[in-house]
Amino acid sequence: MEYLNEKQLLKRIQKSDPFSLVLGAALTSEVDGKGIPGVDRASDFVLDYIKEKNDEDDYYEYIGSKTSQEKYQHSMKYISDTFGQNAVNDIITKVVRSNIDESSGKSYIPPAVKGLAKIIEAGKILTILTTNFDTLIEEELDNLGIEHNSISIVSDSSIPRNSNNLPTIVHLHGKWNEGDTMHTESQLRNNRNKIQNSIRGILSRDNVFIMAYGGWEDSFTRTLANIVHDNDSNYEISWCFYDQREEFLDKNNNELFLKLSAATDRGRVKYFKGINCHTIFNSVELELAKKNNNNR
Repeated sequence: MEYLNEKQLLKRIQKSDPFSLVLGAALTSEVDGKGIPGVDRASDFVLDYIKEKNDEDDYYEYIGSKTSQEKYQHSMKYISDTFGQNAVNDIITKVVRSNIDESSGKSYIPPAVKGLAKIIEAGKILTILTTNFDTLIEEELDNLGIEHNSISIVSDSSIPRNSNNLPTIVHLHGKWNEGDTMHTESQLRNNRNKIQNSIRGILSRDNVFIMAYGGWEDSFTRTLANIVHDNDSNYEISWCFYDQREEFLDKNNNELFLKLSAATDRGRVKYFKGINCHTIFNSVELELAKKNNNNR
């Protein structure tokens, strides 16, 4: 596979028409103890809940030797099956609220989110599709006084039409302070035809940059795998990997590359290596990006 570099990505961002983003957990994840706990630390919150319920023996037997992402999904399934969805929501609330400074009552906003908010303020971003439950992007936009739409979707429904032309953040698996959230493999694998049609519309219409996203089997990846076979669809996709070792990327993303092979053949998807979502947004030359916007 051919991989482009960070310099090429920055130029693509700066020269692009207003675009859409797909973002995963790494954007707001903990760095040096600040940020939203990732899947490993989130499992600790599950264990705290299990201990409160005096249910450790059955939980450990259920989890076995599973680690990381698999452990997280199975832990959430155990909580849902045993204690119900309200318990799942309570745990996610504790995970997100662990990032709130008690003295100020406000969330810690990572530099990556601050940089992203500046790009939104520059008018470069139309829609953000995120699998994250936290609302740090919205909170930073509020801090800057930037109007926006924020949407949580769990049950199968269409993404509402953007009638006010404001930047829109869509939480594809729900958000922590608005109803239920999705975690388990069975939830993520369910076909959600209405939302998939909405995602298809975004992919067909906008340049789409994908960052900090693992490519789980969910509504977005299913839609993406389908649209690449539509030869009449003029999508433009930039898929960004954190790792910069080409042999590692080839070996660990073979399934993704097979799914998107039709897009690769058409030159409709470009892969970038060595992209750190914690720094990339603060590397965008905003004045150049604004200039390119104004010239259209």
